[in-house]
Amino acid sequence: MTVLDSARHLIDVNRIAEAETLIRGALAEQPDDADLLIGLADLLHTDDRPKEALQASSSAVLLAPDDERIWRIRALALSDLERHDEAIAAAGRALALDDGIGGHLCRAKTLIAAGRVAEAYPDIAEAMRLEPARASDCRLMLGYALITAGETSRARAVYRQVLREAPADIDPVATIGHTYHLAWREATATRYYLRLLGDEPSNDYYAVSVEVGLQCLRRRWSLAGTVLAAAVTVAATVATVPVAAFALPTLGLYLALIAWSGRGRAMRRTWRTRWRVEADLPGLFGSAISVLLPAAVLALLAVLPGGWLPVWAAILVVIALAVHALPNAFFFGIDLAATRRRLAARARFRREMRARRYRYDLSEPIGHQ
Repeated sequence: MTVLDSARHLIDVNRIAEAETLIRGALAEQPDDADLLIGLADLLHTDDRPKEALQASSSAVLLAPDDERIWRIRALALSDLERHDEAIAAAGRALALDDGIGGHLCRAKTLIAAGRVAEAYPDIAEAMRLEPARASDCRLMLGYALITAGETSRARAVYRQVLREAPADIDPVATIGHTYHLAWREATATRYYLRLLGDEPSNDYYAVSVEVGLQCLRRRWSLAGTVLAAAVTVAATVATVPVAAFALPTLGLYLALIAWSGRGRAMRRTWRTRWRVEADLPGLFGSAISVLLPAAVLALLAVLPGGWLPVWAAILVVIALAVHALPNAFFFGIDLAATRRRLAARARFRREMRARRYRYDLSEPIGHQ
């Protein structure tokens, strides 16, 4: 097994630092080995270090200016640095050296990153024509283009087609979830992230995404609980039923709604994970407060002297909404912390996606001849 093959294996298991040490050690003995320099540039790009990847590719270009792999890695690094014109030119050079699927997809990616999505479609179509067996790779790039263009619904349809062709591939599942996240449909996105979390329980990005989705569901159902408490209060007031006779049934009915909803199903899937206390228990606590406090306040107002008058109805609505907001304000810090963790986890997730050669990295694996 060569040095580059060993490095490729280490990258595949996300041991990038060890792979880098291995390649740099080999380069110290063979500083003019173009393949090693290409491998180092590819590794640095995989590790989301575009400046260093660009430097390594510059050294490699001097040794092997006609190797299209160098120009593809260089194009991707320049694109990450938002030097879009140079990136497109480098991708064009790679394509001129080898008119294959890799060059077309690389140029498509640089065009998409530059915001020139319409110009990327012909390259994607040509890549699909050149290698129909890799149509899924081309559709992943098409989906990326559609997401960039803001056409998330069409992108979702493309990724679903990829998923039908390769049901075991988790990348389309992740991206479908991401399209729902972009559309602010966190509850729907959570269903997809739950499936991914079942396959990869140690993936922080999936776990945090599930947590965010659960919190969105908590807010949705706590508002539903407030409305439900108000409705039961009105009914109880009209029937002059004591407070205790409807406060607990209200909570019971609300919890039944949670169990019936997607949140209940999600909780069953995540209950045994390390996110249990952090994601589920605070959410349930906030939901209970959101239901019980409005129910109690509304009940007290309802039994005040003067009967059920329009002025009391207005006060009930205002106080119910205000009390509903209190637990959500209390848990705003949890939401904010989850958002920060999600951003950090997504950065790690993108690096893993690159290392595993999903849609983000279009260069050939290290050691490819």
